[in-house]
Amino acid sequence: METSVAPVAATLSGDRLNEAATQLRAAADARKCWSCGCFRHALEAFDRAIPEPERPAILAEAMASATDRLLPKKYECLGCDVCYPAVALNALVALARNGVNDDRRIINAKGKRPELRNLELTAIDHFRKTVEVIDLIGNTDVKELSAAVRECADRNPGAAEPFAPTATIMPVTGRLPKKMVSNPAGYFVIFIDRVRRRLNLEHYKNNGVLTAIIEGCSAAEVYMTAIERGLLTRLDHAAYLGRELTRAEHALSSGETYAQEAAPEQCSNQCSCHQN
Repeated sequence: METSVAPVAATLSGDRLNEAATQLRAAADARKCWSCGCFRHALEAFDRAIPEPERPAILAEAMASATDRLLPKKYECLGCDVCYPAVALNALVALARNGVNDDRRIINAKGKRPELRNLELTAIDHFRKTVEVIDLIGNTDVKELSAAVRECADRNPGAAEPFAPTATIMPVTGRLPKKMVSNPAGYFVIFIDRVRRRLNLEHYKNNGVLTAIIEGCSAAEVYMTAIERGLLTRLDHAAYLGRELTRAEHALSSGETYAQEAAPEQCSNQCSCHQN
């Protein structure tokens, strides 16, 4: 997914910049991170999101210092405390040791939202009773890790009692409407202004009278303005508009040709979609 440079840079307040720079420096000071693929991927993500010409000085300095310490990659994330992926690993250990509170938040877990809102309490209890979590986060000693694996294998208790959920949400097969229903508020025409690098959205009443022209650099800017102006009264048309504006935004950034597609509806039985 392409990231717009200006919006990303604009959202980085002083506190967030300091936090990002501090975490990069902490990773750069950890020798294990120098050969870690996770550290390398993080730097690449920063570089893609905020190219050098737009990069604040404090972040540029931290990235440069971190990049200078990179060594050839030997492994992916080891789950060290300095690393964000380790938050999930630490949450798993905390879950096994402490369980959850009344709000289904994992007790003593790190992270902003270590919550299990979509799991039944019986499922959480079953996990804690049937799965033993061995905390070896950050351990890179092959002999110690191998010994731990052998120890677990030697005392294998066999298959656990299966868990039977009391409530299951079954998937529903999506479908297209037989025919798209017209929006009482009117319809939209989308086109790209490549000279000014803008997306353009024209709104017409159903009698063909032009009522509004909206332009912007991103799909979100355009469709949010259309919603605020009350130009959409049906959710299916809102979904269609979002899809088409996203296609147009991609075409604007990639240079590909854009042609607005018709609203989705079922095709005839003779079409290849219905052939087995």
